[in-house]
Amino acid sequence: MSKKNSLLEVGIATVTSKGLYFANHYYSSQKMIKSQWFAESEKYGEWKIPVFFNIKDPSVLILFDFTQIDYAFQIDPRKELDEELVLAYHLVFNNLKNQFNSIRLPH
Repeated sequence: MSKKNSLLEVGIATVTSKGLYFANHYYSSQKMIKSQWFAESEKYGEWKIPVFFNIKDPSVLILFDFTQIDYAFQIDPRKELDEELVLAYHLVFNNLKNQFNSIRLPH
C-alpha cells in the first residue's frame, strides 16, 4: 500500500496533566487514566509518545506498544467539573467497591 492511499498517519503526541495533547486537541483513554499518566505528567513533567491517527477522523488516536493497542478519544479539558458532583461520584463509587469486596463467593 502506498503512502498516498493510506488514511493512517504517524505523529508525536505529548502526555500532559490535562490529557494527551496532539494537533491542538486533548485526548484520553481508560489505559491512560488507570495508569495515572496525567498525574504522573503533572508530578514529573511531560513526555512524548508516537500515535497513529486517521487523517479523515482526528477524533481518535491509536496508541501502541509491543504488547497492546489502545484508543484515545478527543476530550475537552476546559470543562470544569462541580467539586460536589465529583465528591459524590467518588463516595458512591467507593461504596459500591466496598459492597463488592464484602461479597463472599462460594467455592
